[in-house]
Amino acid sequence: MKLPAPLTDKAFEDAVDAMVEERIREFQPPTSRVLFHYTDPTGFLGIVRDRLIYATDSRFMNDPRESRHAFDLLRAEADDVTNVASEDLCKRDVLLKHSSYLTCLSELGDSLGQWRAYGADGLGFAVGLDTAAIPKTAAQVGDDAAVTTALPVLFRVIYDDATKRRFLGDVKDLLTYSQTLGAPLQKTAFSGAQRLMSLFAMTFKHSAFAEEKEWRLTWLGGFMGNRQAWPRKFRATQRYGLAPYLEWNLQVDDVSPIREVRLGPRNRAETLGVCRTLLDEHRCAAQVYESAVPYH
Repeated sequence: MKLPAPLTDKAFEDAVDAMVEERIREFQPPTSRVLFHYTDPTGFLGIVRDRLIYATDSRFMNDPRESRHAFDLLRAEADDVTNVASEDLCKRDVLLKHSSYLTCLSELGDSLGQWRAYGADGLGFAVGLDTAAIPKTAAQVGDDAAVTTALPVLFRVIYDDATKRRFLGDVKDLLTYSQTLGAPLQKTAFSGAQRLMSLFAMTFKHSAFAEEKEWRLTWLGGFMGNRQAWPRKFRATQRYGLAPYLEWNLQVDDVSPIREVRLGPRNRAETLGVCRTLLDEHRCAAQVYESAVPYH
């Protein structure tokens, strides 16, 4: 990020805001698309019957290392100037302040790996959602009531390490400014780095998972200044004990965003008709298909 000239407090703040907004746009799809959410039978019933989808706190995902990946990369990229600021940014209190919630989606509607990992070992369902039809709600950006964005935000996941390093260059620039510029520019620079890392923590994933072709519906912590509008709920888990999540209404009218449902490969043939009956009873006109994946 280049410093504006002349370097005034307002010009610098505007430049940081513009850069963050540009990065957010780069992670979003150019057009609407149908993406698939793999879930177990209980989750599928909640989506269809209750018209709800759950967004999990990023710190309580199946693999807790996922939300740390971007921060681990940042530490590896730190130099003498940015090392102290990088460590400060990676502290647990910063992560808590910018904790986010997400729902995982995929471009693939019939993936063996995802049936095994997320689809109840083949007994679950892949729900194809029209992402443009999911209701959104305005939220304050940080503590600034004058700036709003619409949540949830759909982001693609970045797997390529070279691309991650390029984006982390923006964070390094801001951390350098947070160490070398005078106040209040230092605070503005560090806040910008926090907002970027809120984005990258949700969108950077290890390259070993690239075959999942994942996208994420995201409620970014740095963009939830009015988070009281989304009260947290809690559920019992085997891994964490209690894990926080958000409930999100998938419908505000009679038009469901569900466009397609794929049955997991271990479902019985009779489940196809049961699934169609369930969808009809809840006025959902989605197409229903059996999996074509051989499962052993």
